Amino acid sequence: MLISSQQGIKRIAEILTASGLFTPDEIRMVFDYFEWNSDEALKLGHRDLDGVKKELLAEQLWFLRNEMAPTAVRAGNLYFALGVVDADNCLPDVCWKNKAAASTPVKMVSTFAYNMGMEYAEKIREPHLRMLMNFARNDPEIIKEAYESQKDEKDEPDNIILLTVYFLLKYPQVDSQNRVEDFEEFLKQQKCPKKETEQELALMRQYEELLIQNFSKIYGTFADEKKPSRQALDEIEKALWEGKVDDRIRKLALADTSNKRRSTYLDELWKYAIGLAFINFSLSARLKDVASVCITANADEMLFVINSIDMRGDFRVRGGNFDRIFCIDAPTLINCAVALHNENILKEQFGRNREIYLNCMETKNLKSYFFMSQVTGQVDAAFHKEREQLELARQQERLMDVFTSAMDMPKREEMKKYLSGETDVKALYSLAVKIRPGADLVWPWNCMGHYRKDYGYDTLCKRCEAAMMVCGGFDLYCLDYLFDCDYDYTQEKEVVDEERMKELFRSMEEEQLTLSSRLSGFLQISDAVQYEKKVLKAFTDVGKEIFGAYLEKQPDKMVEAFRGAEVPGRIFGLQVLARNKKQPADIICSFAQDKSKEVREALLDILVTAKVYEKNVM
Repeated sequence: MLISSQQGIKRIAEILTASGLFTPDEIRMVFDYFEWNSDEALKLGHRDLDGVKKELLAEQLWFLRNEMAPTAVRAGNLYFALGVVDADNCLPDVCWKNKAAASTPVKMVSTFAYNMGMEYAEKIREPHLRMLMNFARNDPEIIKEAYESQKDEKDEPDNIILLTVYFLLKYPQVDSQNRVEDFEEFLKQQKCPKKETEQELALMRQYEELLIQNFSKIYGTFADEKKPSRQALDEIEKALWEGKVDDRIRKLALADTSNKRRSTYLDELWKYAIGLAFINFSLSARLKDVASVCITANADEMLFVINSIDMRGDFRVRGGNFDRIFCIDAPTLINCAVALHNENILKEQFGRNREIYLNCMETKNLKSYFFMSQVTGQVDAAFHKEREQLELARQQERLMDVFTSAMDMPKREEMKKYLSGETDVKALYSLAVKIRPGADLVWPWNCMGHYRKDYGYDTLCKRCEAAMMVCGGFDLYCLDYLFDCDYDYTQEKEVVDEERMKELFRSMEEEQLTLSSRLSGFLQISDAVQYEKKVLKAFTDVGKEIFGAYLEKQPDKMVEAFRGAEVPGRIFGLQVLARNKKQPADIICSFAQDKSKEVREALLDILVTAKVYEKNVM
């Protein structure tokens, strides 16, 4: 059956006719439009087509499925002109891939902003805001035109998004260190023409109005007792308009977050939409007040929101003074900066609020403690060094506590005695048989890494590694710790630090671990990287060198360790033995009696490639 675009066009005309919103003459204009005779249909203006929107979009999708992309794009242009701005269907994939297929950048900007402000807020983030700017070619006038095209729907989040990006593009030079208290005065200083000044003031007024009128939506579906009363919200809105936000008003905005079972406390969409006030708070005292009250509503949530939309770098780069700008208590800001790993904020806070900073450090787990400690070293090296020495014993105790946190009391005490040097490796072997993998083993890779950076590779580090090797704790998650690298799983880059690996096994020798234990630890790590072929090869090559050296020193014990290992260990042992030309051939050939077919096949591969064993085979 021949498929014609006329079928879809006819159905669109029938849908529009059934809506009762179009005259027969207007329907004829629609037909002319699809026949490429006239674009007059694009001037029909917005209609309330919510009731038939799904049917219209289904017809557009039909065009796409039947390889009629130009007609689908034309349908999208018509829908947009009629006020149907909806998700990706209104702007088909062909438009995103080929911008020339879309009618104008204004349409792309309007549609993308609408998508960003839909039911969920995953798209109100810095990357998507930058995509919106790209669609607008970084031209604020295109953003403004897109906003004006939606002026009948002022309460939608997309309008807040558009005005946010407009002022960001229009005034990129403004930041938290060059704040503007009076936007009108700022325009005068910029020598802005009178007519343009009036337009800018009107847009700023609309921007502020959108944010303030929708402020209460930030509390979402809170039960009445968990959010401010209607009277309190009215008072907050009035204070925001009049510039009278003080501690009393901020207290009114505070949300009840006592129910810890909730995964979130503020509305997932509106906390991002209203939080956009932060991006341009340096342009207007009113926007600053909106951002301040938002933060007060729930500082923990809103600071994370601000971090994800920080287009000007006011938070990530210059956020150390936010406690002063937005009246946030210093501990809240410090704790957030630690969670976000933001050194810039922590440096300024340590410089201005040293005692508060140090008190916060005391409440942190070991990983966060060492991160904060490193920041103190960057700001005041002498203070850091003095404190570091005083803290050594306490941090060693904390590391041991973390290391043994999953063990019951008897095992914990035995392990601590070994780690602290009260007992030797024999006690560790006795303890190892009681350890339950998956229950007692919680190896603190990150904590050990931070401890090592501050205090060096000391005896405690070595004993921790020995305990992991004997009790079974090396796995994929220790790669960064072992090799001081961020492993790129997509590129399979060779990231094995040969010197670090040799250092690890030298330490195990110092701790007098048996060759069997060292081999077992090596095989644990090999198993963890078995699917990363390049890493496994590099790791195995270094391992052959290490265990080849052991074979030179203690041939009998090393051969015995190889024979007593599991199948992967015996295969690895064969490879090490084959590298050693001084090794008697009959030892290698004796593996022909191995019960494992895999081991015998590995032996056969060695014998085939190494003619030196021919006599023994015969």
